[in-house]
Amino acid sequence: MDLHEIFLGRQPILDESEDLVAYELLFRSSANMQRAVIDNLQETIASTIVNAMCDFGEENILGRHIAFINLDSRMLMSDMIELLPKDRVVFEIIESVDASSDIIERCRDLKRRGFMLALDDFSYDRKLEPLLELVDVVKIDVLDTTRSELLNEVRMLEGFPVKLLAEKVENPEQYALCSELGFRLFQGYYFARPAVLGRKRIDISKITLLKLLQQVMGDCETREIEETFKQSPELTYNLLRLVNSVGMGLRYKVRSVPHAIAIVGRNQLRRWVQLLLFIHGSGSPQRNPLLQMSMARGRLMELLADTFHLTDRDKEYGDMAFMTGVLSLLDVLLNMPMKEILAQIDLEDEVREALLDLKGPLGTLLMMATNMEHCDFESIEEAIKGLPITPEDIYEAQFNAVGWTNRVIDTLAQCA
Repeated sequence: MDLHEIFLGRQPILDESEDLVAYELLFRSSANMQRAVIDNLQETIASTIVNAMCDFGEENILGRHIAFINLDSRMLMSDMIELLPKDRVVFEIIESVDASSDIIERCRDLKRRGFMLALDDFSYDRKLEPLLELVDVVKIDVLDTTRSELLNEVRMLEGFPVKLLAEKVENPEQYALCSELGFRLFQGYYFARPAVLGRKRIDISKITLLKLLQQVMGDCETREIEETFKQSPELTYNLLRLVNSVGMGLRYKVRSVPHAIAIVGRNQLRRWVQLLLFIHGSGSPQRNPLLQMSMARGRLMELLADTFHLTDRDKEYGDMAFMTGVLSLLDVLLNMPMKEILAQIDLEDEVREALLDLKGPLGTLLMMATNMEHCDFESIEEAIKGLPITPEDIYEAQFNAVGWTNRVIDTLAQCA
């Protein structure tokens, strides 16, 4: 199987402060290819993991974060996984692996070599106790688990030197319960859903940024935009830092808002104002899951739109695709219904329809980007049947999008 016939899914893992600390990497072959190579699929995926790290670089895939990687018994016993960087990976032993003497000894050997281990989809069984003495993290699926069942699992794990990770946390209530019970790591998309879909008072700086976005997208004169920036010197500083850090090939630094508009143009300025919505007041860019998701989503959509010319609008459509991806998480950021947010921004109908109803080519791209985040690979293959896009195209665009996002965020963190 060719490297590019594999889909990559990245699921964020957050700590108790809701900071991004790791990703679970999920590799899947396309459905057609999987049927052809089912006998050696696991070896192929193991090889793909190593090759991906080598070909694209761990920094491009992970940024500054750690990777959790699923291993079955065959992959766990493979010497190939020892090629992975021990300080950047956690080997996640899936639930189908028996705690045999060979497996336990293999885990001991990996620990001696400095690797970190986790147990996936854990349910207490006395047979697993030798592994519990070795692993660093225990993952528990909380989606269909009651409070009493969770409490019982936590009690059974008392005395073992493990950190608890709640998996499939889908809403703030589940997060609060797991935090109360002693979980310190959380996986799921609770953080990417609006906590309250109703009008809520928001930070004045966010209102200012929405006004700026409207001005930059419209025909407002430069002096009007500058006056809005003057209302918040901190926003001006963040904008200039962002524009100066994105590797645009500028020969000299941008010094002011009028200078930024003159040098980079309205389209690029609009892009940075969109990102400022997520950056402003959010702490470290490297630990901000909404920023990372919005940037990767927007860049993936832009690359696919630019490469495959889904309409005749070419580059302009790529800019619209990027904007759609970034703005698709505004309802989460602002805790407001998307319809109310869009009433304050003059967007083109295609972008509006994509954000509200997933309609049109932009809606299709947004749905594909979201499905990639949720590792819903079957839906992706179904979506691309009517488009000039292959799994290989998505694989390459995704790696490029993730790499671009990590590079920009890393630069922003250095400038902070």
